[in-house]
Amino acid sequence: MSMRPDSKEQLEILKVEMSLIQGIFNKYDDLIFRNRNWFITIWVGAIGLAFTVKDPGLSFLAVLASILYGFTEGMMRHQYWCKYVVRYRAIRSWLNESTLNP
Repeated sequence: MSMRPDSKEQLEILKVEMSLIQGIFNKYDDLIFRNRNWFITIWVGAIGLAFTVKDPGLSFLAVLASILYGFTEGMMRHQYWCKYVVRYRAIRSWLNESTLNP
């Protein structure tokens, strides 16, 4: 007796996997959005502080925050791109080309 899933079961497994991957995309997008809100708050605060104390050197704090945020967001996007987007596209392509779909 074979325990291998048939084509219909494989299709259902792939559909579940796609929904799980979509959940991961939603999690990363939410995390990036929240981090962007924090970045904007810190950046505006640093610029405001530089103008308030009239010290142009403090504007470098805003530049540093921008560089740090760009690096952090880039790492997160690259991480989920490499791990999940490639797989999601492969599944989507297979499902669209499959003879199982009417």
